[in-house]
Amino acid sequence: SGIEYIIERFMMVVKEVLRDPILDSRYVVTEEEHSNRSVSKDNFATKFIAMLNDQNGIIGRCRASMSNETFVSLLQCCTSQFSGLLVRNYKNKRFNELGALTLQAEVRTLLDGINSMLSSGSVRSQMGNLQAFVWLLNVEHPKEVLDNPILLKSSTLQNDPGAIQSILRLRVEDSFLRAVDGISP
Repeated sequence: SGIEYIIERFMMVVKEVLRDPILDSRYVVTEEEHSNRSVSKDNFATKFIAMLNDQNGIIGRCRASMSNETFVSLLQCCTSQFSGLLVRNYKNKRFNELGALTLQAEVRTLLDGINSMLSSGSVRSQMGNLQAFVWLLNVEHPKEVLDNPILLKSSTLQNDPGAIQSILRLRVEDSFLRAVDGISP
């Protein structure tokens, strides 16, 4: 169908535009790097939102030519695909506490930016697995994850009992990793 074609084209553009910024991004960062990335508007999330808002881009053209209801559905489908791509890429990264906070800020920029394109509805549920992933990376104490309602909503984490520990193990701090060893999947 036409919508499936647009989503496929969107994902081709996303992969091309974001390949280097995502692959090159580091999340084991110093305090200075975290501060610089927090205030910089030159990060992939801000650039991605600008690309989406470009009137001549695929999403911009769809926004201009579709009904609001159809556009909301399209953007929700695209966001779901994009969010899954990000999670797959982030699973290959390592994070320290500041890097996890940096990622949290980037995901917030993406969520707020995409939601701002909608006159109704939200993409929050389409980004649920990504938000759960980021939340896990940002827990202060790994035991906080046991029976957490946020995680119970994530279909990916519900279907893979070892997924939570594997995400927590993306953190690099020794004390954090020892605490991860103390929880049961």
